[in-house]
Amino acid sequence: MVIENRVGEERLSLHDLVVRSADSALELQSDDGTFPAGENYAYGDPETPVRNTARWSIVLCGAYQISGDNRFRDAAEDAIDALLDEDFRPHGYTFHCRKTPDKDCCNGLVGQATPIRALTTAGEVLEHSDALDTARDVFALHPFDADLGLWERIEIDGRNLSFDRTLNHQIIFAAQSAPLAAHDDVVTERITTFLDALDSNMALHSDGLIKHYVHPPLRSVVSKLARRPETYPLLWNALVNPLHSRSEKQHRKEIGYHPVNLSTLARLHTEVGDHPFWSSDKLDSTMRYLEERTSQLLAGDDLVHGTMMPGTDIALALSELEGTSLTELKHLVEHDLNRLLDRSSYLLESGSIDSNDQAALVVKFLDFPDLQLSLSSHD
Repeated sequence: MVIENRVGEERLSLHDLVVRSADSALELQSDDGTFPAGENYAYGDPETPVRNTARWSIVLCGAYQISGDNRFRDAAEDAIDALLDEDFRPHGYTFHCRKTPDKDCCNGLVGQATPIRALTTAGEVLEHSDALDTARDVFALHPFDADLGLWERIEIDGRNLSFDRTLNHQIIFAAQSAPLAAHDDVVTERITTFLDALDSNMALHSDGLIKHYVHPPLRSVVSKLARRPETYPLLWNALVNPLHSRSEKQHRKEIGYHPVNLSTLARLHTEVGDHPFWSSDKLDSTMRYLEERTSQLLAGDDLVHGTMMPGTDIALALSELEGTSLTELKHLVEHDLNRLLDRSSYLLESGSIDSNDQAALVVKFLDFPDLQLSLSSHD
C-alpha cells in the first residue's frame, strides 16, 4: 500500500513495489514471452533478451507469490517457455547472451548465472520440471576445478573457453546457482568447494578493497599448466597483478564492484550459511571497507563500473553478513529508490544505464523481507 504522509513523504511497502513494478512490466513483455534486451552498461555490449527475460521471470514469480494474481503466473510461464526455446540455446549448450563480435556469446559465467536462477525459481514456484532440468544441465556443462575451486566458461557451441578470470563472475555464478543445490547434490558439493577455496582466491588491497580478478595460489596454477593449458589465464592474472595494483582506473573499477561482490556473497550466505569462510578475517576486512566507505559508494563519484544500486547492495550485505537490523539500513534502500523510482509506473529508471536493464533490477528487492519505506514525495 502507498500512503502519502502529512510531512511530504510517501510510505511504500517493498512487496507492494515489486507487485506494482511487475504489473507495469506486463506491458513490456512481447507476445513470444521475452522482455526487451539491454546492454552491458559499462562496455555498451548489446545483449540478447536472455538476461532481462530471466530477471523479469523471477520478479513475476515473486509477484505471484506475494499477490496470488494469476496474471503474474501466466506471464512468468511465458517468459520461462521463451528461455527454454532453442533460439536462446541454439546449439543445446549455454545460453546466447551477448551479441558482440569480438567477445564470447555466453558472456562468461555471469551470463549463465541469472538464467540458472530463473529456471530454478520456475521449477520451485511454477512446478516447471523442464525448467529445473535445464538449470541442472546448464550448470553441469561448466567444468569445475576442485583443486582451484573455480569454474570454466563454456561457449554457446560447447567450446571450453577456459577459466573465467573475474572474481565477481565466479561469485555471482555460485550465488545464483545455489538455490539449485536443493535439487542436485553436485551443486552442493561444488559450491562448498568454491567457498573452501574463496579465502585463497579472493585477493585484497591493504585497506580491504577486493581485487577484481581471481588470484589462486601461484604454486597451484603453475603445477597445472603442463597438464591443463586452460589454466594459463590464471597465470596471467598473477603476472599483471602488480600493474593492476598501481592502476587508478583499475582501482576505481574495484571500488564500484565492492558492493556487488559483498551483496552477492550475502545471497550465497542465505543459501549456504554454515561455512568457515563467513567468519574469516578476509571477509571481516572487506566488510570494514564497506562500512568505512559507504558515503563514497553512495555518491558514486567517478565510478563507471559495478553497482547502479549501491544502497540496496550495501544494505543486503550489512544485514545478511553483519546481522545489522534492516530498520537501521532501510535508508540505504530509500536512497536508491528516491533516485530511480518512477512514481507513475513503479519501474526503476536511470539516465546512466539502459532503461531495460535498470527496470529489471527490481529483482534485487526480492532478496529482502517486506519493508515499510519512506520516500521523498515527487510533484
